[in-house]
Amino acid sequence: MSEKKEKGSKRKKSKEYMMNLLSTGIKTSFDAISVASPVDKKLIFCNDAFLKKWKIRGDYHNLQYIDCFDTDPDVLKKAAQATMKGGWSGELRAKTMDGKTFPVIVTSSPVVDKDGKTIGLLSIFKDITDRKKVEEELKGSEERLRVLFECAPDGIYLMDLKGNFTDGNKAAEELIGYKKEELTGKNMAKVGVLPKSQIPKSLANLAKNAMGKPTGPDEFTLIRKDGNKVEVEIRTYPVKIKGKTLVLGIARDITERKKADEELKKSKEELETKVKDLERFSKLSVGRELKMIELKKRIRELEKHRTEREGEK
Repeated sequence: MSEKKEKGSKRKKSKEYMMNLLSTGIKTSFDAISVASPVDKKLIFCNDAFLKKWKIRGDYHNLQYIDCFDTDPDVLKKAAQATMKGGWSGELRAKTMDGKTFPVIVTSSPVVDKDGKTIGLLSIFKDITDRKKVEEELKGSEERLRVLFECAPDGIYLMDLKGNFTDGNKAAEELIGYKKEELTGKNMAKVGVLPKSQIPKSLANLAKNAMGKPTGPDEFTLIRKDGNKVEVEIRTYPVKIKGKTLVLGIARDITERKKADEELKKSKEELETKVKDLERFSKLSVGRELKMIELKKRIRELEKHRTEREGEK
């Protein structure tokens, strides 16, 4: 009997030790923890982190769970119902006793006694203010980049390393005549926007992008949806978006520039032809003038010779 009592005493002490350890751990946890009554939803326990975060001073037992949130009551009601059934997790807007609000991730679960009866609703809160701030800043940056992307004067497109289009801006749509939805997911080598003769060069550039190298500027001829052709200059860059390597392409319409170059080339050739004609004419004129000078000189010599002979007579 003495041995059984001793074992029972040790188990009791061990259980008490574990309960104290658990209680101390919950009380001093960095995460805010609370337990609400399943009946009237009043707070029946708050750890130090919860009291500090919600700026609760004095007795909190008369506080309703709803008083701690700036959230639609129906949302809180549904969260409590889900907790009673086994657990709930989600984002809520917390409210301190002085009216300030902040976002939290809540994980809640029922506290049951040995008979399986729910005696409390335990909730663990994680302040996500900093995370939300970073998300908002990132969202703002993404929005600014999207505006720049959409309003850029040059056609800009994205494709994966297999050559499948994933996105494009308005200038790209106007350049090629297709809406981006018509090309998204389609392969640039198979969709018909490039002449067959230029596909090998485009695939070679794609291979360079896969190795982390940019390409261009390279001249390509694009075939528009209406069948007309447009001359472009394309530069490509490998970029990382959400951990995935994509190819960013910038296409500039050089049709007018090419026309101007051709006209300039034609004008240059015409001018060079005129210069050559002028040079030939000039040579002929100079040659004729020299012959006249030589002829006049010969006439003068003959006149002189004739005069001298007449003087001798």
